[in-house]
Amino acid sequence: MTMDPPGSHGVKGAYCLLNFGDSITTDHISPAGSINKDSPAAKYLLERGVDHKDFNSYRSRHGNDEVMARGTFANICLVNKLLNGEVGPRTIHIPTGEKLYVFDAAMVSYALL
Repeated sequence: MTMDPPGSHGVKGAYCLLNFGDSITTDHISPAGSINKDSPAAKYLLERGVDHKDFNSYRSRHGNDEVMARGTFANICLVNKLLNGEVGPRTIHIPTGEKLYVFDAAMVSYALL
């Protein structure tokens, strides 16, 4: 084993998804609060027949990996520097410039691989 970094892994065409300051916490990354009715997690639940009144919270659905994946970075208090100080769980999809929920932006980028 060596102390030298392993070198380049050939990452090409990658874009920044999020840019936070130093105050990011695990609560920002994986929120436990209410599921916003317009969020990717809400869309997922609605598509499976769950009524708005039964959404409950991310904490109550922590055993559902699909809901939790869509809830990653869904904290309403996030400040993403890519959005010039705007608060909320969204980002700019680079290179299109479209403002999307973080999960949706990640999936658009993933689909392009």
